[in-house]
Amino acid sequence: MSARARPGPRLVGLLALALASACTARDPGAGAGGARRDGGPPASQPASAATPGRACRVTATAMWFLPRPDGRVDVVLRGRGFMPRAVPLGGRLGRQPLHHLTPTSGRDTAAAAIIDRLPRSGDRLSLGYLDEAPCDTGLSYEGPVPPR
Repeated sequence: MSARARPGPRLVGLLALALASACTARDPGAGAGGARRDGGPPASQPASAATPGRACRVTATAMWFLPRPDGRVDVVLRGRGFMPRAVPLGGRLGRQPLHHLTPTSGRDTAAAAIIDRLPRSGDRLSLGYLDEAPCDTGLSYEGPVPPR
């Protein structure tokens, strides 16, 4: 009886990776030469390379801050374009990254994140998906609201 050699799981994983890497994606909106019929950049070009002044896919119209007992701060955002995608949302408030930025409504109108500490007065909010340049939302932190 002869024993037949079977590829190990590591070899199978490497073969799968090699096959997946060899596949090329085609942009369904592209015409001849890779140019898109809708005027956008080819699929191989990052979205951030689109024309300057483009409309932001993600925008915020309001933000709220909820301090946590551990010193970090929950940030709640209202706006539009907060859709779950394979490429995650990203953002910054001043120099602080928004950690765990996650859509929270089924209608793409709200999101939540965590920052390490309260922002400084004047820190601006920028948002976007990680595969494109972030957009300045026009919102900035103005400091704590005094009690009435």
